[in-house]
Amino acid sequence: MNYITEIKAFYDLLETNPLPSSAIAVWHALMHIANKTDWQQEFAVAVSVLEVKTGLNAKAIERARNKLAQAGLITWKKRIGNQSAVYTMVSLDRAKILTNCENVAQSVVQSVAQSVLQSVAQPVAQSVGINKTKRNETNYSLIAEMYNEICSSFPKLTALSDARKKAIQARMNSGRSEEDFRRLFEKAQASSFLRGKNNRNWKATFDWLIKDANMAKVLDGNYDDGDLPEKQRGSAQKSSYNIDELEEYLRNSSPKGGGTC
Repeated sequence: MNYITEIKAFYDLLETNPLPSSAIAVWHALMHIANKTDWQQEFAVAVSVLEVKTGLNAKAIERARNKLAQAGLITWKKRIGNQSAVYTMVSLDRAKILTNCENVAQSVVQSVAQSVLQSVAQPVAQSVGINKTKRNETNYSLIAEMYNEICSSFPKLTALSDARKKAIQARMNSGRSEEDFRRLFEKAQASSFLRGKNNRNWKATFDWLIKDANMAKVLDGNYDDGDLPEKQRGSAQKSSYNIDELEEYLRNSSPKGGGTC
């Protein structure tokens, strides 16, 4: 131990961990004796010697040394009979070094742990973000391919314009799925009316089918062959109408240009 270093460390400790004056006096007395023994690890001191060095009575010395032991500044043990107690001084400078080492080690461990967590969490977060984006991304090309493959009786879709993508996305945002589009195209292909077998030889188109109201009507079966009114099944069954029938026909069967995308 270094006497001056220990005293400095002791007073540094008192700034944050105050001790009663009696405990301070006993610590100085024990430190002085330890120095005289050339810093032996254990040394025996009679209470009477401490009384002389501190000016305290025996009871006060006992209370003071217990305080010092509780603070981790000394250790002591009684001996049988009238033998003096044995004391060991705890080096504050060594404790400070150990504390600093522990703090450095803890800091290094925390830094390494944080780096490991970041290296693991970042790819996971990126993967989750990518998967989320993929789940939310509409496969426009797939829908276009389904239409061309299934709706062979309809005008072929050759390009996916921004307007068409916007309409498809609007349907997806409203809860429609790729399977709904497949059913839409299958029902459209199975419908004689939508394929052009009507009085005007009108055929549905991709743009007409993906409009919100039209998609709903096709999926609901409004254009299924068995559900169409007699007068909507084509000119093969009826070739002429009176004015009232014609107006009603136009109201019920004409494709509407309006509606949301």
